[in-house]
Amino acid sequence: ITSISTEPGVRVEVTIADA
Repeated sequence: ITSISTEPGVRVEVTIADA
């Protein structure tokens, strides 16, 4: 799981599946 902060105070968890 990679935590990417798109906006100040907003943390989005994106799961990247490498097929």
